[in-house]
Amino acid sequence: MKILLLSAYDALSHQYWRKGLVRAFPEYDWTVLTLPPRYFSWRLRGNSLTWAYSKREVLSAGYDLLICTSMTDLSALKGMVPALANVPVLCYFHENQFAYPASGQ
Repeated sequence: MKILLLSAYDALSHQYWRKGLVRAFPEYDWTVLTLPPRYFSWRLRGNSLTWAYSKREVLSAGYDLLICTSMTDLSALKGMVPALANVPVLCYFHENQFAYPASGQ
């Protein structure tokens, strides 16, 4: 099985998750694309543009499954890279802001 894993904001905790997932399933053929954890607002809005224009060949390689973090602009990416349009997706939500502990401030 060919799996494409996308980590749009690859901060340390996301790196632990990503590396652990790949390590746990060595029998799969993994392709991993990451973006550095900087410029938070741009990363969340622009990751699809960055990947669609800089990694189109990799994204179009034909995958059985796409795994991404919730920070990936998946609908835009699938729209810009038609080869991904029908690839099944698992989306990992690292944090749930609705259940995140309140700060008390």
